[in-house]
Amino acid sequence: MIIQNSLNSVLDRYLKDDTYSYAIMIDGVWGCGKTYFIKKYISESFIAKNKKCIYISLYGLDSINDLNKQIKLQYVFGEKYKKKYEITKIGTSIALDLLESKGVDKKYVDQALNLIKKNSLEGNNLVLILDDLERSTIPVVEVLGYINGLVEHQKYKVIILGNEEEIDYETSNLELKYLIAKDPNLIIKEEQDALTELVEQLMKEKCRGNNNGYQNDIPKEKIDDKKLKERVKKLFSEKSKYFLIKEKVIGITYSFDVSLNDTIKQIHDSVLSTKSNKDYYKQLVSIFDGSIDDIAKIMTTYNHKNLRTYQFYLSKIIGLFECLTNSSLNKEISMLIKDINVKFFQECLFFKASVERSDKLNLLEDYLVDYIRGLVNVDDINFVQNIWKFYDTVNSENEIDLAIRHIYNWSDWNAEEIREKIIYLTMHVKDIDPLMYKRILNSFVYLQEQNIVKKELIQEFLYQLRIIIHGRNQSKTVIQDLRHIVLENNIEMDIYENYIKILKSVNNTDISIINPFNSFFTSEKEKVHYLDDFTIHNINYLNDEIIDKMLNVIKHSTYGSELRKIFDSLYKVYLSQINEWNNNTALQENLKSLNKLKVRMKELNDSSQFDPVIQVWIRNIEQRIDRILKSLGNK
Repeated sequence: MIIQNSLNSVLDRYLKDDTYSYAIMIDGVWGCGKTYFIKKYISESFIAKNKKCIYISLYGLDSINDLNKQIKLQYVFGEKYKKKYEITKIGTSIALDLLESKGVDKKYVDQALNLIKKNSLEGNNLVLILDDLERSTIPVVEVLGYINGLVEHQKYKVIILGNEEEIDYETSNLELKYLIAKDPNLIIKEEQDALTELVEQLMKEKCRGNNNGYQNDIPKEKIDDKKLKERVKKLFSEKSKYFLIKEKVIGITYSFDVSLNDTIKQIHDSVLSTKSNKDYYKQLVSIFDGSIDDIAKIMTTYNHKNLRTYQFYLSKIIGLFECLTNSSLNKEISMLIKDINVKFFQECLFFKASVERSDKLNLLEDYLVDYIRGLVNVDDINFVQNIWKFYDTVNSENEIDLAIRHIYNWSDWNAEEIREKIIYLTMHVKDIDPLMYKRILNSFVYLQEQNIVKKELIQEFLYQLRIIIHGRNQSKTVIQDLRHIVLENNIEMDIYENYIKILKSVNNTDISIINPFNSFFTSEKEKVHYLDDFTIHNINYLNDEIIDKMLNVIKHSTYGSELRKIFDSLYKVYLSQINEWNNNTALQENLKSLNKLKVRMKELNDSSQFDPVIQVWIRNIEQRIDRILKSLGNK
């Protein structure tokens, strides 16, 4: 391994060395910082600054011809034109036409075209940096052969960046190779060595009694997919050819080692230095600096030194910090960030490296994991409030919050304490923040599935919750969250169905059910009519009393806007949630009432006493009733 400071000196000596022609390779795992290092080096090294440095990623290039053209394009136009006009992914002639159309001087376009027609570039002051060797779709031996021509005949300095562990040495003619490797009679040397002792023993036994056919008793291992791929590699590996060419082309390979602590600091210092209001981020600098050792330890523990994960973490944690800071809530933001920081990074690493978590998250951490994974984002209207609610709940000594934490982290407690907390929450269900409903129900599912508490105890909580959510018209949201729990956790369907059944049902003794048609006759008119979280219940929404009142409103309307509300309410009740009418016990009763309303609306439309605008709205309402009857009649 060679550390970064030493590598700077090595590269300086290489660029000055004219003793013989060779390339050098910097080998390292993905994300260890090779690209970041080399770009920093060519921008800061005095030796490199006096060279013509061309950086090209081999990722996405399909042929040596493509590579050759890209070198020449960048020789003329530089890296900035590649980034600005995305010329690497299109044909060369189209790229040149594009550059000319964008206002690039025609003499440079002509210069590039002439260079592409030539076999080589002039001058020996070129440094070619080829990144992502293992990601190239060009066979690696072809790339090395091409590089050999550059260093030996054209005297380029070539620096190769790659991850040798991930190089695909050969992928052509795979179907034929798999057919050959699948032959069970074909024994590879390593397999033969493993069977030698057994074969010799069988030979001895057979020779004692019968000299014929002993080979039929030699066991032949079944070849699964994994074994087949291993046999193909052993039979047809281009690895030996790669190392033969590499030995000739590459003078020395340096294993790139990164000083995690130093590099982590460089990365977050670099990111924060680009922020326009540096004072705004001062509190982050001290938090990040203070957690360097812990974060480096986590990366080492999980053998994940991919620095792109750290960059991903920075984008998420800084985004969270900015969102909280820009909100109007006066809270101790730096304290929250400091409290969550190390755990937040660990969850970013788990997400990027697909590490299975072994410990239980708290309520805030669980919500932050949703943010890390993109399930919620800072643009969500309640994002900031939810963060602080979870933070306060996690740190609160309030009895309700303590009970919620007990239920959520039930695996840390015992059955008796869990039962006590469920009873307490049932008694105080009206005081529970709706944000916690999903987390509580999620825990209940596991508790019931594992037979830790009796279902009757949970059902009593659900009955009380039902009264609250229907009274606040929140049942639709809660039921949707419960359905998400089913999808996320694959819980038993009978538990799911039972919870849904309890929460959807309505008893007259429970609540006064909200009916949008009553919005025209109550003091809560605007509040009820524009309520978004409306839920369908097993009732007749158009009883005779409501129909009479509705027709009375129509008869005395002087503005079309008054009838528009009836028109919209019909949609809200019968069409906006049409699937909720499946298996609704009050469906037939509603259909009868709709037919009755249709007949009475017809009587109104025959009258010429109404304003022409009102007549238009009467016809619109009639058409909507017809559509509802047709749609619900198929249920």
